[in-house]
Amino acid sequence: MELILIRHGKAEERSKKADDAKRDLSADGKKKLLKTMPSLGLLIKNPDKALIWTSQLDRAIQSADVISKLFNIQNVGHFDFISDGNFRALTDALAKVKPSSTVIVVGHEPFLGDWTKQLCGQTLPFKKGAVSGIRINKFDPLTAELLWFYQPQALGRLGENNIKK
Repeated sequence: MELILIRHGKAEERSKKADDAKRDLSADGKKKLLKTMPSLGLLIKNPDKALIWTSQLDRAIQSADVISKLFNIQNVGHFDFISDGNFRALTDALAKVKPSSTVIVVGHEPFLGDWTKQLCGQTLPFKKGAVSGIRINKFDPLTAELLWFYQPQALGRLGENNIKK
């Protein structure tokens, strides 16, 4: 199984009055995702078998929507375990997915970094819009390996020569 972890794009500034879960992507955050995420198509092994899982927070849902539209992925699920970082719930849910699938998870720090540590033994510094690819080899016992990791600027450069504009 291919697992792709993506940190949501840049969100609106925090406000003492606003609920953090309701913060939207900023205009700049959406613009940057639209610029860098097309390169993700070069890295998705099975785009026709891909599904997107996102946290319940607005900025992650909006980031998942950008990815869904870019790659025409209709299967988008919203999960509390992504917003609260429940690793056991993540792995339990992944174990129920077909092994040939690609699961794209749009989430938050510090959970994405923690999950890569638990899966692959490496903590990755997920900036907003960063992506990692992980192959899950088996679930009992859980074994996985890091395939690739890109910060947003490098992801954007990856596709500059490969994606038609």
